[in-house]
Amino acid sequence: METHPDVSRMYGCCGLAGTDGRLNLVCAGCGNELATLQADCYTQNQVTLDFVRTIRSFSREPD
Repeated sequence: METHPDVSRMYGCCGLAGTDGRLNLVCAGCGNELATLQADCYTQNQVTLDFVRTIRSFSREPD
């Protein structure tokens, strides 16, 4: 993932606030919006995935 190209979604003081509820992380490969990052000095650091836009999957390492 990487930060959203729309600078209006980069709100924050010393990091991304993520408190406006808008997705601010996109897929580095295709550019689709995926998640919201909260990592500002007054918030807890967390990434919240958009459950509609992400797929939960597991992979095993080969034996």
